[in-house]
Amino acid sequence: MITTAKSGDEEPTGAVSRNGVWVRLPAERWQHIATEHPELAGHRTAVLEALANADYVLEGTAGELLAVRRLDSSKVLVVAYREMESHDGFVITAFMTSRVAALFKQRRQLWPSSN
Repeated sequence: MITTAKSGDEEPTGAVSRNGVWVRLPAERWQHIATEHPELAGHRTAVLEALANADYVLEGTAGELLAVRRLDSSKVLVVAYREMESHDGFVITAFMTSRVAALFKQRRQLWPSSN
């Protein structure tokens, strides 16, 4: 689920993660993403959809989680975020990569469970 702060045609402000946690995308973080990863500028909704509808969730290296959404056969959109409590979190950054195998090799898959 993706929502905005108020009704109307404002930009979405966050999404619910696969863990059921509301994850915010603050304006400052969006500015960072749009500036550092210009291929994502103008794709705020796609970033939040990747978070809400991740194909996989991986464990990061510093306590963050990585929502991974496949874009095509060779690229994924990765959203790094942190869940602070059972009801609050925030996006750290987002990026696209074609190094899919390396992404999965270096991290533990949390969702869906790989047991």
